[in-house]
Amino acid sequence: MTKEEIEQEIRLVRRQLVRSMNGVVAHRMSQSGIFYKKNYGVDLPRLSKIATTLPHDIQLAKVLWQLSIRETMLLALMICPIENFEVNEFRIWIKQIPTYEIAELASQKLFARLPFAIEEALLLVNGEEFEPICAFLIASKKLTEMSNDVANMFKNKALELLGYQSLFPAILMFFRCFVQQKRELCNDLLAQIESVKGSLPRVTLLYEEVKTQLDFS
Repeated sequence: MTKEEIEQEIRLVRRQLVRSMNGVVAHRMSQSGIFYKKNYGVDLPRLSKIATTLPHDIQLAKVLWQLSIRETMLLALMICPIENFEVNEFRIWIKQIPTYEIAELASQKLFARLPFAIEEALLLVNGEEFEPICAFLIASKKLTEMSNDVANMFKNKALELLGYQSLFPAILMFFRCFVQQKRELCNDLLAQIESVKGSLPRVTLLYEEVKTQLDFS
């Protein structure tokens, strides 16, 4: 797309966001500690509809992402073409993720679909801020494509990081998928979780969920 075409699309996006804005939702997010440079409070179904009207163009996606507005970042994830998204761009976007919401959608909509996703997730798991969160969310989506050795690496790292509250939702998601898709690697999983359960009360939730899945799946 030309610069003029991109600018025209951005103007159209801004108009649609203003028409769809929900100040109550945006306020509730800020009250919950979820902060963006700007947040229109537009819900995901509406954003998905807006995304269908946009060209799936890498340059447009980059501009939308760099605006650092909640809705434009989410739209960027929805329209970014996988085949044009290179590893260097991936590493830049990872470091610019501002919230768990963006990390989750980025991992589901874009990052986990990239051909280098598993290799990059292995590097991110030892990273900072939202990098390990994305690593476990990506791993959750890619377990069926992983060797058992790689899956065990993620499992062991997840157990090691259970004490980090900010990582816990992503780790919980990882183990939900792990029990379903790598059952053959779960023989000692309950014992490993139980060994840290006493000192970390929230891990009780993980233990009970894993136990239930192992008992009834």
